[in-house]
Amino acid sequence: MPNGINTRVFSALSGLLQEKGADPSLLVETTGAERKLIQTPDRYLDNEALIVSLSQARQILHAPELARELGNRVAQELFPKDSTERLALRNGPGNIGTAINRTLHRLLPIFSARVTGARPGQVRVELTGQGADLHTRDHCQLVRGMIEGVLQSAGAKKVGVRETTCRVSVDRAGEIMGKAYRIDDEGRVWERSLGQGPGPGAERVAGRLAPDGAHAVQGTVFGHRLCTYEVVFRDPRGARRRAWDASFGRVMNFLRVVVALERSVMVDPETYEQVRAQWGRWVSWEPSYHLTKSKYLAYLGMLALASIPSFGQIFTTVGDDLVRTFLTALLTLLVLGLGFLLTQMQVGYARRLCREREDAEKFLESSGMGVTLISPDRTILYANPLVHETHGEVIGQKCHEALCWDTEVCRECPLDRIKSEGDVVEMEKQYTTRLGERRWFHVNLTAVLDRRGQVASYMTVAHDITSRRQLEDEVARGRSELLRSENKYRNFMANAADAIIITDPEHRVLEMSHRATELFGAAEQEGLVGQDFFGLGLLSNEDAERVRAIFDEMIRERRPRAFEARLAARDGRTLDVECRAIPIVNGDQVEWVQNIMRDVTARKQQELEKDLLLSISHAIKDAPNLEALLQQALAGLCAIMRVPIGAIFLQNRDSHSLRLAAPTGLRS
Repeated sequence: MPNGINTRVFSALSGLLQEKGADPSLLVETTGAERKLIQTPDRYLDNEALIVSLSQARQILHAPELARELGNRVAQELFPKDSTERLALRNGPGNIGTAINRTLHRLLPIFSARVTGARPGQVRVELTGQGADLHTRDHCQLVRGMIEGVLQSAGAKKVGVRETTCRVSVDRAGEIMGKAYRIDDEGRVWERSLGQGPGPGAERVAGRLAPDGAHAVQGTVFGHRLCTYEVVFRDPRGARRRAWDASFGRVMNFLRVVVALERSVMVDPETYEQVRAQWGRWVSWEPSYHLTKSKYLAYLGMLALASIPSFGQIFTTVGDDLVRTFLTALLTLLVLGLGFLLTQMQVGYARRLCREREDAEKFLESSGMGVTLISPDRTILYANPLVHETHGEVIGQKCHEALCWDTEVCRECPLDRIKSEGDVVEMEKQYTTRLGERRWFHVNLTAVLDRRGQVASYMTVAHDITSRRQLEDEVARGRSELLRSENKYRNFMANAADAIIITDPEHRVLEMSHRATELFGAAEQEGLVGQDFFGLGLLSNEDAERVRAIFDEMIRERRPRAFEARLAARDGRTLDVECRAIPIVNGDQVEWVQNIMRDVTARKQQELEKDLLLSISHAIKDAPNLEALLQQALAGLCAIMRVPIGAIFLQNRDSHSLRLAAPTGLRS
């Protein structure tokens, strides 16, 4: 059973606000629920939302009796004019107590209601709270208005609806019927009229608190453990109507129920309760069979046979009265025996059918899937407990109203796509639960055929896939993030100003940037990827051994290293590079190494030219003669150019001959 306040109450309050010129959006702000949820019947909001909404609406409209008016309105909306519910309610006063009980259970399931009838024309309603739900005077007024609304719908003349006890504590009773009450420290209850200011004589002592903390105020005992209402009304029916309802009217009513059962696929619990209340003394009702119609039809046949008039007139030609009486009694016994035999056969069939149904219901309850049966006119005929837990009370409502929260039929209704028993429609659809939560379901729809091969109903099986959809969304977001990260990485590798080479711990090239292929003088990187970096011939033997030792030490210590080296590019160029090797560690293992190389050939050339000019300047300053100057300049130039042998020749202007002026590394 759902717990909370039925959204019909909030919808009726929205209508009252609109009629009185107030803004109904107040409910959206106070309840925090969507307008669509408030307007959808038989959903449930929490108790605090009702308390806050009534308090603010009462202040805006300046209506102290707003809760009572609201209860009257919402109760009458449950029994529309000329509806079967109102016609059944007007059959007699015996239905009023049941109607009050159902109304309170449906609209205010936070209370446990008990309705008893002491004598005709009088009903006693007892309410107790469930859990720790807050109870206020607005709740009392709301319940009182609902009782009065049921009486008006039944056409009964109200004599009085009086509250005799109330759960509200005395110090929270507040203002009641134009009077204000307060309790002092000595336990005295003071009363004053509303609008009367403070002063001598403005208040009077209305009584004292009882030892249990309760006190009677205007005939109501506050602080009691429950709320009790004494309802007195008059039967509006005339003497002839009461006589008809007590005799043939009951039979006609039963026949109408049986005809309705014959037209329906199954019997709903409310119809079962209605029939059991009227015919429970005549037949042995068994609750486990209340969802089948076979037993009702069987008892109908038995009642029809038992109501056959005397067969005496059939044997009027028999002269002997004793023989005529005997034949009449014998025929009556034969007919009743035949009816009893047929009834037993129907009851046996009903029992087998019910056992199969109970087994099916147990399977559906434990399947973890929501199962519904929908009639061709889109009315929900059956729903297992999981559907009720997700969507609330849905039986008897249109599928688009109960499941999709829409007053119109779905534009592409999947029921229209099912033409035969073999057709199956699968779809994934998002529904809003009774708590306003959006969840995804995988739905299978199939047709259920009757004996004539016509579509009797549609069966839907819904499986909650919200977790899967959320996981798919997370995977999609992760894939999108990964794709963006990969694109960012590719753009970085393509546009990086430095050469980037990715190698594994065995020095195999895994990937390299576009700048690296340009630096190595290669046309493309496919011929380089997968090769041993030291086997590419880019380093001299001396530099290769030195760099390999640096790489091995870096991998052992798992720390970045920086070094310089000379590369021999494939296009014949010799390059000076600065390299920074960074190990990428996962746990205790080096996964791969990121090598960042920067071409510093131009900078090195500038440094060489600077050093050469500096060396020549020092030689000019310190050399004693020209040969010494040339010898020092040549030695500095060879050292800077990294060549072991060099020579400077001077040309004789007259003879045009050359003379060795400054040799380096040459033997004389």
